[in-house]
Amino acid sequence: MRPALSLAFALALLPAAAAADAPWPAPVPGFTPPAAGEHPRLFFRKADVPALRERAATPDGKLILARCKTLLGIEGNPERSYTLWHGAAAGFLYQATGDAKYAALGKEYVQKALDGALDSDKRYAFVRPSEPLRAGPSLAAVAVAYDLCYDGWDDAFRKTVCGAVMNYNQVCGKGAKTSLEALALRPNNPNPVSNHLGLQTGGAGLAVLAIKGDPGADDAKLAKYQEGVERFARKILTEDFGEGGYFGEHAGPGVIASTWTFLPWLQAERVCGGRDWLTRPNAEWITLRFAAQTVPTPAGPMYTNPAPMGGYGTDQLVQDGGHHAAYFCEGFGAVGPEKRAALLWVYEQFVRPTEAKLYPTQAKDGEPTFDAFTYPHRAMFALVNWPWGVAPANPEGVLPKVVADRRMGQYVFRNRWKDADDAVVAVLFGSRTEDKNVKRCMVWGLGHRLTFGDLRPSVEGTAKLNRAKVDAFDPREDGSGAVTAGGTAVGVDYSRASGADAVVVQVGPGATGKVTGATGPKVKVKAVTAGGATFSILTLAADGTHPEAKAEGDAVTLGKQTIRYDGKAIVFGTAAGPLKLKQ
Repeated sequence: MRPALSLAFALALLPAAAAADAPWPAPVPGFTPPAAGEHPRLFFRKADVPALRERAATPDGKLILARCKTLLGIEGNPERSYTLWHGAAAGFLYQATGDAKYAALGKEYVQKALDGALDSDKRYAFVRPSEPLRAGPSLAAVAVAYDLCYDGWDDAFRKTVCGAVMNYNQVCGKGAKTSLEALALRPNNPNPVSNHLGLQTGGAGLAVLAIKGDPGADDAKLAKYQEGVERFARKILTEDFGEGGYFGEHAGPGVIASTWTFLPWLQAERVCGGRDWLTRPNAEWITLRFAAQTVPTPAGPMYTNPAPMGGYGTDQLVQDGGHHAAYFCEGFGAVGPEKRAALLWVYEQFVRPTEAKLYPTQAKDGEPTFDAFTYPHRAMFALVNWPWGVAPANPEGVLPKVVADRRMGQYVFRNRWKDADDAVVAVLFGSRTEDKNVKRCMVWGLGHRLTFGDLRPSVEGTAKLNRAKVDAFDPREDGSGAVTAGGTAVGVDYSRASGADAVVVQVGPGATGKVTGATGPKVKVKAVTAGGATFSILTLAADGTHPEAKAEGDAVTLGKQTIRYDGKAIVFGTAAGPLKLKQ
């Protein structure tokens, strides 16, 4: 029986029941605010430390502590480059073991940060970071170390670090000025949508929670900063991310906006602040989108990512980066308990099998990593958040096969969770209209990753409003469905009534029949005119045998499937029952 953390901690991890008229963030039931000087407090409370140490003493716990030491490069492990999060990682080891030597080591690491040492990614530094978005994580790194090492430091050093966080004020390498006050109240580049905002808001929020009530902290100012952090958090969760987790600057920048500081802040808000932000779907789906969209490939796990921007828009689910990482070790703390088994299944089946191949210097074949790479403090999230004693469960029945992001206009249709032959169709009608070369209809299936047709954005109002105008949407239980916007209708059929494994149909100006990506015998595209409409049809067939598309009156027949366009949407003659989405 693996040890559980305290009831208070468990309650803090449980999202309150969602209700449109309920307060947001919702109060955490039974929450007791941290006393002045109570540390640790951010991700687990002082009362949780005994259970945390029990967990650390289990076989998996020992592996996680060993992983932290490996990433730190201490105790016989090869030396690693210094990161600003070394202090937090040492503080985690102090809390998990009770050995004061780790608090002393954390002091050395934090002093280096205060003295201006650069992170291994030289854009990050406590002193003179390259720009404000790098300042948010840099400040958070020191604040988290302060929280974890507090009881093992002398009063003088505590006050020094608290003062450095409270009075944080820097001129960045690129010339911009920033401070704790600015990060909380006047973040750089927040509008209309920018991945910069999440890093600054989360960083400021963690700093405020870490030092509140301590000697050297100005609680009156911190209360104002908290108000600013909450104001921008609402913007991030209602304007920048949609209810399906899609981000206004596209998926890659959405990772940057969330994993470095914002998801940890959401967790700290529940544990330390007694405020639960997970009662609206936008927050959970920042993480759950990876469970909904990821497909395993020989090159590693990939997720649908209709983005036009180089490294910011890669399809690869990268685990060893700074901001591109920690989808699972942090993510388990950012979703409700009923969804963690599904998220764990995706990790175990689609992600973990290729870790040793992709990251040979950090992962050994067969040895669990617990999704902790490069930055050693992530081992703490693994020990605290991993769903201990929970068996992985296939996401089917837990997560919807159709995920609708009505605000951003992304609609994802998935047939199953099984293997590399899974089919996922991701349609994007919204997001910023000024972005060029966006992949607006991605068709992934049977090992192929294709872009189909030439869809155009359909956005209500201005690009700044960032709200998609969708005219029709019909999801089905088996992952099939139809969606229409901007005059172009898209239909997805997984019923196999046609004889094909997957059918994607388009009607309208975007239905050009153009396919980008490597095709082969498993892929066929054909155009058929019926009832005054031209249907562009893509079929995926594992055996290479494709049904013939024929015009019959106002319909197209495809095997035993019939396809019509009713002037508004694609209608399939054979379809699974309508789905009431539960996101």
